[in-house]
Amino acid sequence: MPGDEDPEVLKAVLAVAAADGTMLRSERGVFQELARRVGLDEASLQQAIRQAGDSPQMRDELFKTRLSDPKRAMRLLVATARIDGEISWEERELLVDISTKLGIGTDEFTQVYQEGIAAADELRKRTGR
Repeated sequence: MPGDEDPEVLKAVLAVAAADGTMLRSERGVFQELARRVGLDEASLQQAIRQAGDSPQMRDELFKTRLSDPKRAMRLLVATARIDGEISWEERELLVDISTKLGIGTDEFTQVYQEGIAAADELRKRTGR
């Protein structure tokens, strides 16, 4: 249903997907689903994708507002980074940076990171990717 996801999470997902310089089809699927939940139309989504790819400083603007569930958002971000089968160094650095901005401690981040990887790997397994 539109509105059941935080638009800030969509921005973060786009930034993570763009962190390694490529946006694969599997990553696009994640943020297309989030855009649908947020209620963002296709034209606005495509504009946001272009901005994420063109603007490395986009991540500095990500969290001017507080997310309602930072750990849930972080799991989604980790899963997005992992959905292509690996997490690049650039994606990992961005994830650590975002977790710090969200106030997620090191131990919590480690747990959330593993949960995100497991979720992405399970999805890849189910879809045969």
